[in-house]
Amino acid sequence: MFKIRREQKEAFKAAAVHDFETEMVRHIERCLPARHAELGEIVVRELIQQGIERAAGHGIVSERGTCIYVHAMLVLGRDFEVDERYARTSAILKHPSLSEWTKAELLFDAIYDAPSPASGHVAEGVP
Repeated sequence: MFKIRREQKEAFKAAAVHDFETEMVRHIERCLPARHAELGEIVVRELIQQGIERAAGHGIVSERGTCIYVHAMLVLGRDFEVDERYARTSAILKHPSLSEWTKAELLFDAIYDAPSPASGHVAEGVP
């Protein structure tokens, strides 16, 4: 039997995170092409990296949940969880008894309940 050292585990984790980031960049390019074009791949990747960390701070660690969180950052704005217009999302994310899946589903609903892009309201606070 072989042992995997901590350094090896960290390398595997870093590779998995990088693969997820790359997959998310391509997903955003397909699902939000105008935002991807406007921000560029470097900024989109930075937003994804921030989203991974911030989602984890709210107990959202799955790929699907993190994907929804990053979408919220792009649609509602980078700091949507502290924006008074989205008090509902802040309450969802801070709720101690909601599971990750429930938070992700409610956040998904909040994204699509937000004002339409035509209102000029999409992604305020995103460079």
